[in-house]
Amino acid sequence: LFGIASQAETARGYLANDTLQVGCIGTGGRCRGLMKSLVKVPNVKITAVCDVWDVHLDEGKKLADAAAFATKDHHALLARKDVDAVMNATPDHWHAVIATAAAAAGKDLYTEKPLASGIADGRAICRAVEAHQRVLQCGTWRRSGLKTRLACEWVRNGHIGDLKVIEVGVP
Repeated sequence: LFGIASQAETARGYLANDTLQVGCIGTGGRCRGLMKSLVKVPNVKITAVCDVWDVHLDEGKKLADAAAFATKDHHALLARKDVDAVMNATPDHWHAVIATAAAAAGKDLYTEKPLASGIADGRAICRAVEAHQRVLQCGTWRRSGLKTRLACEWVRNGHIGDLKVIEVGVP
C-alpha cells in the first residue's frame, strides 16, 4: 500500500496534498502491524475497517481514524465512496476473493501474499485490475530481503555447485 500512494499520483491524478483514504479488510495481527506503519504515512487516512471477528474489528478500530466506518461485511466497505484503496490482510484463502472484488469496486489495492492460491484465481485478479484500471501491490517483501538476494546470487554464480532440487514451503 505504501507504493499505491505514489503510483496513484500518476495513475489517477492524485495531487501531493490529497488524502488517500484506505479501508482495511482483515484486521488481525498482520493487518494491525501494517496499520501502525500506515498511520505514519503523510496524507493517508484509514477511513474504514472490516473483520468478521469482533476482537480483531475492535482492535482495528483503535488504529483507524476516530470516525472510521467499521463492519463485518467486506461488501459494505468496498461500496463506500470514502475508501480509495484497500489493504487486504485477510487469511490466505480470502486474498483472491477480496482482491477481485476490490478492483471491481474501483479500489486500488495492497494485498498480502500469497496473491492467490492458484493460477485461475491469480488470472482473475489480473483481469479485474486491468479491466477496472486499478493499482495492485502484493506484499512480497521477503523476495527482496538480503538473505534471499544472497541465496539467488550464490545459485546464479555457481557458488553452491549444480542446483538439483528446490523446496518451497508455504503456510
